[in-house]
Amino acid sequence: MPFGLEVTQVVVSKQLQSKLLTVAYKYPTSGHLGVKKTNDRLTRHFYWESVGKSVEQFCRIWQRHGMGSSPWRTSLIKLPIINNVFSKIAVDIVGPLTPCSVFGNRYILTEINFASHFPLAFPIKTHTVAEVV
Repeated sequence: MPFGLEVTQVVVSKQLQSKLLTVAYKYPTSGHLGVKKTNDRLTRHFYWESVGKSVEQFCRIWQRHGMGSSPWRTSLIKLPIINNVFSKIAVDIVGPLTPCSVFGNRYILTEINFASHFPLAFPIKTHTVAEVV
């Protein structure tokens, strides 16, 4: 934590410490960020005696022994090879953007070609079907 930063933390009981460590480090969405970042993530909101030591022990054990037994691991699958340009594309709309352009465009229609990874972007005023098509 930066010096002088005022933080409100919840004091955590012993029963919940391992659950918080699991959520902060092991879940796929947590990113397995390592000791320092996991400690920073937890201490932004929570406190218990020797939280830093708990985080360090948990991360070290998980890094050494736990990754092979992760319940989220699965076998790799073969992905289809896309050879033909524009045979498969992804389309999305970004916005509304503020401030809008001098032409009144508040959205961007984006497209990416899966074969070539070539991106396209088109400014549009609204995100209606009539405007996009």
